[in-house]
This record gives sequence, C-alpha cells and structure tokens, in this order.
Amino acid sequence: MLSVSPQERLAEREFVYRACSAPFKVGTEVYLVPAIWFHSWKSYASVSHAPAPGPITTARLREANGSLKRGMVKGKHYVILPQVVWDTLSRRYGAQNPVLRRVIRSVHPHRAQVEVYPMYLQLVHLEKLIPIKPISISRASKVSFLLSRASAMLSIPPHQCYLYYDKDGKGDWRRVERRNYVDPIDSLRLPNGVRICVTGDPTINIRDVVTSRNAEAGDDDITEDSMDESDDEMELTIFNTSHYSSHHHNSSSSSSASTSGTSAEKGLTGLANMGNTCFMNSALQCLSNAPSLTSYFLRGEDVKDINRSNPLGMTGDLAERYSNLMKLIWDKGVGTIVPRGLKFIIGRFAPQFSGYRQHDSQELLAFLLDGLHEDLNRVRDKPATEKVEAHGRLDNVVAKETWEVHLRRNQSIIVDVFQGLLKSCVTCPDPSCKYSSITFDPFMYLSLPIPTSGHKVVRVVYQSSDLKEIPVEYKLHIEGGKTILDLKRKLISQLLSGTLAENIVISTCEVTDKKISTIKLDHDPCSELSSSETLFAFDLGIPEESDYSIPVKFSHAEEKAIVFGGFGDPFVARLLVKTSPGSPSVTRGEDDMEVDEVSGSGRNCTVSVDSVVQQLAAMLSLDIDVVTQLSISVNQMSDVRLSDEEEFLIEPLSDIIVKWPTQTMFEKYMGEVKGKQPRDGGTPQVKNGAGNVTLQDCLAAFTFPETLGEGDEWFCPQCSSHQRAKKKIDIWKLPKILVVHLKRFLYTRLARQKIGTEVSFPLKNLDIAEFMPKGSIESGVSTTYNLFAVTDHSGGLGGGHYTAFARNHKTQKWYLYNDANVHEVPASRACSKGAYLLFYERV
Repeated sequence: MLSVSPQERLAEREFVYRACSAPFKVGTEVYLVPAIWFHSWKSYASVSHAPAPGPITTARLREANGSLKRGMVKGKHYVILPQVVWDTLSRRYGAQNPVLRRVIRSVHPHRAQVEVYPMYLQLVHLEKLIPIKPISISRASKVSFLLSRASAMLSIPPHQCYLYYDKDGKGDWRRVERRNYVDPIDSLRLPNGVRICVTGDPTINIRDVVTSRNAEAGDDDITEDSMDESDDEMELTIFNTSHYSSHHHNSSSSSSASTSGTSAEKGLTGLANMGNTCFMNSALQCLSNAPSLTSYFLRGEDVKDINRSNPLGMTGDLAERYSNLMKLIWDKGVGTIVPRGLKFIIGRFAPQFSGYRQHDSQELLAFLLDGLHEDLNRVRDKPATEKVEAHGRLDNVVAKETWEVHLRRNQSIIVDVFQGLLKSCVTCPDPSCKYSSITFDPFMYLSLPIPTSGHKVVRVVYQSSDLKEIPVEYKLHIEGGKTILDLKRKLISQLLSGTLAENIVISTCEVTDKKISTIKLDHDPCSELSSSETLFAFDLGIPEESDYSIPVKFSHAEEKAIVFGGFGDPFVARLLVKTSPGSPSVTRGEDDMEVDEVSGSGRNCTVSVDSVVQQLAAMLSLDIDVVTQLSISVNQMSDVRLSDEEEFLIEPLSDIIVKWPTQTMFEKYMGEVKGKQPRDGGTPQVKNGAGNVTLQDCLAAFTFPETLGEGDEWFCPQCSSHQRAKKKIDIWKLPKILVVHLKRFLYTRLARQKIGTEVSFPLKNLDIAEFMPKGSIESGVSTTYNLFAVTDHSGGLGGGHYTAFARNHKTQKWYLYNDANVHEVPASRACSKGAYLLFYERV
C-alpha cells in the first residue's frame, strides 16, 4: 500500500462517512466487512498513530467450507459498506474473498433490507426419486427464476415443470400457480430449508407421493450449515424449449420475422444471464465467432494439447469446459445455454469472478485467453530463460531472438492466433547520457487510450491561510480525465507559489445557506464538475510539527434562527486540538440499513472554549470582547457558550457554526474582511482541440512518445540515476487476430470513471502499417484486418450492460448477442457508440 498523507486520510474518512450516511437503494450491492478491520481503519483514518489496517480479509466471517457463518450480529461481527466505499477501501488497502450481498425489498415486512443470509431450499424430483438438491436463492427473486433453476437442475422442461411447497412444514402441500410466477419468492412465505417438490405431472397426488418417498428414502433433510451459497456444483445446463428463439432480420422487409423451436442455427445460440454475467457472455460470444480458434476446438485438436501438469494452468479444466461450450454452440445449435460449469471453473481459479457481481469484460477476456493458453500449452517442461536485451544490435535481430525465447516456454493455439510483439524504447533525457533501452515484449491485445481533446472551464475561488486576505477567483481549463488533485496542482503551478497540494482543501458551497456542502477528494474526477459550479480552495497552511490540528468547516448564522440560514463566506481552517486515544466519540445508526459505526473516531479530539476564543479571534481579526458575545454549534447538535470554560469533543471536518446575535453585528465587524467580492485572478490560456476520435487516433496516441511522470521514474543503467525518461511503444509483430481494448474506464487511486467518447472504426481494411516502424513488417504478411466481433458496453459504471456484435463466418451476416437473445442486425450496427473490445481478423 502506498503511503497516505494525513490530509488524504481525513479526506478518505469524510468520503466514507458521507457515502455511508446515505440510505441504501433496492437493487444495489453492498459488502460485509469484519467489524474488527473496520475499527482498525477508523483509528488509522483519524490521523492517529495507529498503523494502517492492512488488507480486508473476510476469513472471520466464513466457515471452513467458505460459507458465511450463521448467527453473526451487525456491528459486533460485521459492518455493511456500500459499493463505492468498498471500491475505495479495497483499492487502497487490498481485499480478499469479498462477501457480496444485495439490498432487496422484502414483502414481510415490506421494506428495504440487506439480505445477509439468502434463503435455502431443497429440490426433489418426485417421479425419478432424484436425491434432494439444495439451492441458495434470494427472497427477492421471482418465482419464475426458481422455476428455471429447478427445471435446469432436474432436467424438466420449464413449460412442463410444476412446483409444490409445504406451506407450514406439516404436510400442507400447495401448488405454485402460474399467476404467481411474477411475484417474489418472499411472497410465498416459505420457511428456510423447505422442500420444493418438482414434477412434470400436474395431476399427481403430491401428499401420497411424498409420504411414500419419505418411507422409502428416510430423512434426506439438509441443514443450513451444509449449504453452498455459490451453488457452483451445478453443471452446464441447456434450455431447449420453445421459450427461447432467434430472430432473423429479413433484408427485403422492414419487419422482423421470428422463429422458435428446440434449436437454433449453428453459432446463434444465446447464453443465459445468471445474474450480472453479461460481461462473460459478451466475451464468450466474440471468441466463439473467431473462426481460427473455434475450428480448433470443433476438430478436437485441443484433446492432444491439454496440459494437466502445468502449474500455471487450470489442470485442463478450463479448456475442457470451453471446448464443450463451443461444441454445444456450433455442433448441436441449441437455443440457449446456461454456462454454469464454465463460470464455476473461472470462479474457482479466479475468485474475483465468483459470485454475481458485474465485472470488466476485458479483464475476463484476458484471464480466459491466458488460462486457455496455459491449459493448452504444448511445452511440458519450461526451460529457464532470460530477458533479451538489445545491446546495440539491430532491432530485427533482437525481435527475432525475443520471439524465439518466448516460444521456448509458450506454444499454444492462443500464441498462434492472438499474440504479437511490441517494441519499447526508453531514452534517458540527460543530454550528457542519451542512453536508450530497447526491449520487445509479447502482447495478446492492445489497450488503447481514447484521446480526450475536450476540456472544461472551472471557476475556483482561492482563500489563503490568512483569512484577512481577500479571496481570489480563478478560471482554470481542465482537460478530460483529470482529477481534483490535478486541479490543485494546476492551481499551484500556474497561479500560486509556495503552496503544497496536500494543504489545500477543495469544497463546494451551498449558495443559499452559505455553508460548506461537500469536501472534494483528490481522486474525484473533474468530469463530474459542472461548468456552472463554483469550487472553493482553502489553503490550510503548513502546521507546526509540535501542534496537532484538524481541518474544521466554519460558517456564520444568526443565533436565534430556528432554521439554519447562513450569511457571509464559509471557510475551512485548521483548529488546534488536544488528542488522546479512546473509544469512538460519536456513533449514529438511525436506520438498520446504515453502517452505524462510521461516525466515530479512533482518537478523541477535544478543544477548550478558551482555545476556540483565541483561535477565532486570530482567524477573523476580531477583538476578544466581540468574540465572547458569540456562541457556536458543533455539527448542529448543541450550542456551546464561549464564555464557558469546558472542553467538548470534536471530529475532523466537523461543521462549526459561529452564531452572531444579529446579522447586522456580523456585517459591522466582518464587512471589511469578508464582505468584499473575490478579485479576479485571471484565466490561463490553452488551446481548444476539437474533432471526432477514430481508431487511428487511438493507435497514434498509443504509439506517441510520452514522458514518464513523477513516481514512475526509470533507472538509467548508464548514468546510474532515476530519470523521467521518454518512452515510445511500437507495434512490431502482428497476430492473426488483433484484439483492441478501448480504455473507456479511467482508474485513479480511489475512483474510476467511464469515457463516453464515441470512437469510429472500420468494418473492413484496417491497416496497421503506419503504426509499425520500418523493417518490422514481415515479407508476405498482411497488415490489413477486417472486423468480425465487438463487445459493447452501455450505461454507466454502476448499472452498465454488455452485449456483443459478431459476424457469423458461415452466413457472413452480423448478429446481436444480448445474453439469451440473438437476432440479425445490419453490419453498420456493429460500429456502436459504446464499443469496448474490437476483434479484427487478418486478411
């Protein structure tokens, strides 16, 4: 974990408090975190001397078999964090085996709640006397989803599947009517562990059959502790009923004709969404339409190549499951497949993909290609190799040797089809050195940046640490993809001097109430700022080493006002406090949905009334006799008379409202200092770029030389010093199938954002030659590609959806793969605005 400044810790704490104070929304995902870890984080985030909490581990919450421990109490054993807080803390401190839960709207009682323990049920096929199969399922799931699970597990077509349940556990068997299929399972009021009898005969006497079966088989009941919540033991299941169909576009008519039946045309099989698995389905459909890869599996060539002894592989399980899936799609042409078996294998070897949380399709694709390569690696005993260095030799000689060394350890269908070679040149900027290091590295896909030529103008009002100075208003040009930290640095580098970014607090202000509303964190993206929004930058100054101070938000109001209505300018300043280790000073938990421990501090901070008097007088340049007429309110909870001499608890970034007897008095004593409008500090001029973004622009940005940033310096072996070197990447060797990853998701230290810029790309004749250095193009090898598949991402980060467009190599027609639904579309639809992964095949 990178070192974190005290200011960043306080900002992180404010961010967590703010995010956790909001009520959870139905349908969102939350995470269970051990309470002991969370208390350690609170101490650390309060700028105490406590050590960093370390990675988030959930072993305390799990049984030996991985299931969630029963009987745990919220607050004592675990706390509940919203998605945005989990992303923030796990990215900074690391995390292992997350416990993901969903917020549901329960029927009894009718309210939102976190489903910590999903319902578990027992399924039994009456006619075949199949042993009971336990399942774990959400109470908010529709009854129709339970029906599909039961039909899949017990191999009964959904339209022939009937469900019976024992309402009170005493033999009062009732049939689930079809009109109830749209209702949530919770509406049936089923007890945990209840048996769900599944039959294909609606005329069966359920009571007689159950009684007979119990007499023959004995007691097959399962316990709650024996449940495997992941339900990963379920094999690949095929739905081959008339409920699924493929819709084919008729080019001679504007309408679409639909066909339904027990099968689909080969390659036009849908993949059922098992719960946020569209990221996997879209990647699988794109790979399925890669002719050179799919034909390899259909011919059975994978059987002889499977490498079960490779310690870097998945013992061949991943390759076998993938091969089975391809054969189902292309040989049998079934309507829809539920790829549970493949998902289970992926989750077993890559736990980040287990469960049913949305993931990045590119990350899944990278894991899948790498896993298939290792499972099919024809090299059984990998020799030890060393990285090839240029040492002044010709590029083509070094590139050839690098590829030969790579093949000594890596030979598979994935290498044959998907891998190419990149050239990297790093040059020392020292004029007396100019040393260049040239290396070549294999690649499986190109991750291309999306140039963002647009920018926005942000209005920033800067207040120095000397509150007697008039604030200065600046207008800053901020490029796309920048963060609040970048804004601070730009403010300092272009307009200020002698100021540190860590001592500046950026906030917004409620115009009507004259109150600090939001503290902006360093990782917050500037893309979320509105052009009409005004930011306030408060310089806290450099604290004395011997003092312990915390940033505090100040605002002004009238003492007798019932509802807060501020006046004057609010500000953020350092307040000297006393500290002592202790228990959390404040807790809150108004709602069962909230994390009710987050308001506490790992260290008690107190401040004396006399200290506040003196500090306010110094900050505001007021006489002491004026200050003693004021009162203050801390977090709007209680008034503290400044004439009293008692101490009170205070937390970082608390709201202190300075209450004046009248607004007139404020204007009399403060008008000279705070009543003036900010003076204009000017606007730095920048060039305004414009124009559409093309795939060629992305390739040009990828191969454009860059200067390494601070913290990313390169050690020059010739001048023996770390340098901000110039780095350039070139494409040297091209693969048969070129996968292009458009980097739509920008990741900062604590947050991420999506770039919605549309990138235009060709369906045919993409020529890569202009992005390859001279001498790299192999004789007789084409550099031109045609598109055959696209993974598209629509929506935002939290609720996005993945689909795939692909060209069927048999029909040469384009199809849209939207989970279980597959239908023909014009080729132009593949050039979508949300294109995320592009699959090109060499001509």
